[in-house]
Amino acid sequence: MEQYPPKQIRIGQTAVTLAYVGPLQPSAGLDDLLKAASLLQQQRDVSLHLISERPSQASITDSQDIDSRDVERLQSAAAAEGLSESVQFWTDLSPAQMLMRVHRADLMVIPQLAQSLPAVPFNLSLAMAARTPIVACDHPYFVNHLFHNVNAMLFPVGNAKSMAHRIERIMGQP
Repeated sequence: MEQYPPKQIRIGQTAVTLAYVGPLQPSAGLDDLLKAASLLQQQRDVSLHLISERPSQASITDSQDIDSRDVERLQSAAAAEGLSESVQFWTDLSPAQMLMRVHRADLMVIPQLAQSLPAVPFNLSLAMAARTPIVACDHPYFVNHLFHNVNAMLFPVGNAKSMAHRIERIMGQP
């Protein structure tokens, strides 16, 4: 993977680009992420990039059908939050393309973790490789990887208001 220099948050910018990489399923905490983005929209322009991991198992046709249903559900949820124009979906990117999208974002947001995890989740690896600041849930898995106010901003899982607050805080105090 390409090595990126440390990212500097631009103080005073009126827009923020958030990246999420993972499954586009309800269990991923994306409804909370949409609520947080809606809260942030009151303060600044928000661009949210929802990036689906490429399927590693099952047939691609079945995975694409699942992705398209999940995307439709999320589009409806985004519209309900007033975010129709702010959310972009990326469902068929290579790992290198995902890395580039994460690098271009201001922040990587991890709202929830799946039950079974690899040694280091792919989304966390991407954020670290892209040198993109991380705002993540306080899932117990992160105890040995992320430290609040040190290498990430952590929020209570399922708390969209706290997630929005952490995003706003890191954008205001890099």
